[in-house]
Amino acid sequence: MDFVVGGYPDIENKLSEVALLKVAALYGDKITLISPMYQLYDAIMVNTNAKNNELAIVNSIIKLLPLCEIADPSFGNNNAQFFEFKNLVASKNYKNAPMRYKLETRKQLNQTYNEIIDKLNEIMGADEINDINRLKRENRLIIQKFNNSNLADDNFINEYIFNVSNSMKQAYPLLDHRLGDLITNYRIVTKDGISPVERKNIITSGLARKLMIELPAFDLASMDEIIDLRRELDRYLVRFRAAILTYSEEISVLPWDSDFDLNCEQVFIKNVEPAILELKEQVDDNKIYKNLFGSLLSDDKLKSLIGSIVISSATYISTNGTDTTINPELFAAGAFGLSELTKAGYKASEKNKQIKRNNLYFYYKAADNFR
Repeated sequence: MDFVVGGYPDIENKLSEVALLKVAALYGDKITLISPMYQLYDAIMVNTNAKNNELAIVNSIIKLLPLCEIADPSFGNNNAQFFEFKNLVASKNYKNAPMRYKLETRKQLNQTYNEIIDKLNEIMGADEINDINRLKRENRLIIQKFNNSNLADDNFINEYIFNVSNSMKQAYPLLDHRLGDLITNYRIVTKDGISPVERKNIITSGLARKLMIELPAFDLASMDEIIDLRRELDRYLVRFRAAILTYSEEISVLPWDSDFDLNCEQVFIKNVEPAILELKEQVDDNKIYKNLFGSLLSDDKLKSLIGSIVISSATYISTNGTDTTINPELFAAGAFGLSELTKAGYKASEKNKQIKRNNLYFYYKAADNFR
């Protein structure tokens, strides 16, 4: 199940997409992130081994200027200077300049670059950036690239909205409310209505998001914890997805509509909550069988009986059935003990399998993990 994640580009809320990415990381497979702010960050990471390191740094700074200027207007005062610097370090004269001059230039550029990176971390959030980078290292995250990089440019805005809208036709979308509204209006203006399949996918992913963020302390979980939990529970996810698909049929509004949260709450009360309660009761009941199994297994008397029956059986076999030392009562008691032990173990095992086959076992274990 592939997801596309998008958040409204707003420096006031840092990388708001990260909360949605956590949902996709736990519930989805491949994820495409459409984030103008992170795409800028991703594009300006300088290759320190580049042949012309100074030019790489200047190009990165220039790409970041629009974003930095939005956050701090004083950056706009140096725009012309950076373009002049770019022409300088790209020139043949600079290539032939003394190494001492190059090192001093590189030092100044690195200082400016680091200041901008610090400002960017402040704007976007260092933790949020680390979470996205962590998911990238899992090879599950694709960063949507943009031809335009100026956040205030009309061409960029048009490209951004088009990419988000088009992606909804190819994957399950997880969009924040403002972006969802924007895309809906865009579809109305372009007369490209949301198809029934798209609508179904939007509602399904929206319900999954709503259920996930309701998990205890989910918003506090690190990306590492979510990735580890996904690995642990991966084999139970198929049934949970089937359940979400069924539950979503009871919802008719989109996630950014005012009634969506209320609809999700009704689904939770009607379907999810009773199923989770039943699972909890089954788990508690199964503990009885497990405790019985454990108590029988640790009972000294039963161990003694089992030991005696094994010894007697060995004696019987060694004498080809001629031995008469086997105590029938001892044999019966040992057999009874073994029977009860087997029954308890079998019941615990079968009950455990039944519990794990429940469609909401994935959600039950996820909730238990985040408590």
